[in-house]
Amino acid sequence: MKKYVATMGFLAVTLALIASTPAAAAGNGNLTPNTFMTFTQTCTGTPMELWMGVGNEAAGMLVGHAYLYRSNSGQEYVRIDLRDSDGLPGPDMFPFVATAIHIHFAPDVNGIPHTGSGNPIPGQFEYNIPVTNPYQTVYDIPVEFDAVGAIHLAVHRYGGIEGFNFWLPNNQVTLRIVDYPSAGDPTYFRLKVTQGGFISTYDMGYGPGIYEGWCVDTDHTIGLNQDYFAYLISSYEQIPSYLRGPGLIEYPENLDKINYLVNAFESGQLVQPMEANCAPRINPATGLPYPQEALTYGDIQKAIWSFIEDTPSDSGVGTWSQYRVNAIRCAVNAYGENYIPTCEDKVVFLVVPTGEILSVQVVIGQPVIGEIAVQCTSASGTAWGDGKNGAQFPRAKQWGTYFKVNEVCTP
Repeated sequence: MKKYVATMGFLAVTLALIASTPAAAAGNGNLTPNTFMTFTQTCTGTPMELWMGVGNEAAGMLVGHAYLYRSNSGQEYVRIDLRDSDGLPGPDMFPFVATAIHIHFAPDVNGIPHTGSGNPIPGQFEYNIPVTNPYQTVYDIPVEFDAVGAIHLAVHRYGGIEGFNFWLPNNQVTLRIVDYPSAGDPTYFRLKVTQGGFISTYDMGYGPGIYEGWCVDTDHTIGLNQDYFAYLISSYEQIPSYLRGPGLIEYPENLDKINYLVNAFESGQLVQPMEANCAPRINPATGLPYPQEALTYGDIQKAIWSFIEDTPSDSGVGTWSQYRVNAIRCAVNAYGENYIPTCEDKVVFLVVPTGEILSVQVVIGQPVIGEIAVQCTSASGTAWGDGKNGAQFPRAKQWGTYFKVNEVCTP
C-alpha cells in the first residue's frame, strides 16, 4: 500500500543563483553494495549520493545525499539531506527544488514497481512524500528496509515572476543604505540586503546583495549606513495592508508600471521632452520640438513618485525636468499597464524597514525599491538515489537506478 508519510523537517533557507537543465538519470549497470549503508549512534555508514541528469554528464547535478539509520528505539529511517555539500546555505540543486520524494524497498528489483519495459513507476512506490515547504532541506522518513531499494526525487525549477516570488525569503533581513544620491548617479541610492538568501548573494555589479534602489515613500526617511530590520516583498504579490494608504504606498496598484519604468528607462538615456498631454515640447523661438535630453536619476525618481506617491518631494533628486518626467510618464501610461518582466528583465522588490517588535510591524523608515534580474524559465526533472553508480532497472532505457542495502553493523 502506498504510504503518504509525515516528515520531520529541519533547516529552511535560500541561496545563490545557478542554472542547469535536468535530464533523465542513468546508472552504469553495476551494483555498488557499499554505496548505501545504515548508521546508528555507534556505527556510521557511507552517504549515498542523489544525482539528477546523469544521462547527460555535462548537465549532471548532485542534489543531495541519503542515509539509512536506526534510532535507539529501533525505528528505521531514511534521511534525505539536500543541504549544500560545500557548506553554502540551501539545497545543492538551487534553483531546482524537490517537489516530491518517492521511496520503495523490496527483496529484489522485481518488487520495485516498474513497467513491462523495465522503467520504474515512482508514483506507485510505497512511500510517497509531497514536498510542501520548498525551503526544507532535511527529511527523516520512517521506512521498513529490505535487500534493495530505490529513491526518486521529482524536482522543479521555477522561472519568471513565479520563480522570483517562490524563492524570495519570508524571514527578517537587514537593510542598509550604502550610497546617498549625488550628481551623475544611476539611481537614487544603493542598498544592501544581508540575511536575505539569494537576494544577499546575487551580484548586480556592485557586490553581493547590493542593488540600485529608489525611494517609495516621501512621508518617511531612512538613514545612510544604518542597519534596519526589514522584510522583502515582491512587487508581484499582495502588498500587506500595513503598507497601503495615506503616508505609506498610496497607489500599490501601479507597481506593474514601476516595473516597466525601471526596465524601459535609465539615467543618461535620451528622451524627447514632453508636455503633460504627451505632445512634444515646442521651442517658441523656432516652432520646432526641443532636442532630446538625457535623463537624470532625479527624473526617474520623480516619475516613480508620480505613480505611487500622493505627495512627491524634491528632496535629494538633484537636477530634474518636468518635461523629461512627462516623457517617462507618457511611455509608462501607454505601455506599462499589466507589464510583467520576462527573462533577464529587472523585477522590483520592496525592502520594508520594521519596528524591533516583529509582532507589531511598525514602519520606522521608508520602504525602498531594489531591482534584480528575472530567472528565465521553468523546468522539471528527476533525481535518483545512487544515480551515477547504481544498477539500472532491467531493460530500462536511461530512466532510473536502484541500489543494494548493506548493513555494516548491528546496534
